[in-house]
Amino acid sequence: EIMLDLRAAVRGLDRPAIGRLAHKLKGGARSACADGLADLAATLETNVLEWPDARVLDAVQRIVATIESIPEDMESIARSSAA
Repeated sequence: EIMLDLRAAVRGLDRPAIGRLAHKLKGGARSACADGLADLAATLETNVLEWPDARVLDAVQRIVATIESIPEDMESIARSSAA
């Protein structure tokens, strides 16, 4: 749900909404021990109001790429644990 809301906020370049969603994502990521993701979200949350549009969009893309890589990381861990 956060990712759908984040994509909608990005489409409208709603910086306050992007910041709020980055904050939520940061908390969820920290709870799941996904510190790299949490750090990306924290950086976006802190800088979203000052950064140029391109940098905000790049930060969101990095967050999306990190989230999309999580299943691959978990599969890799499972394979190495089974070996």
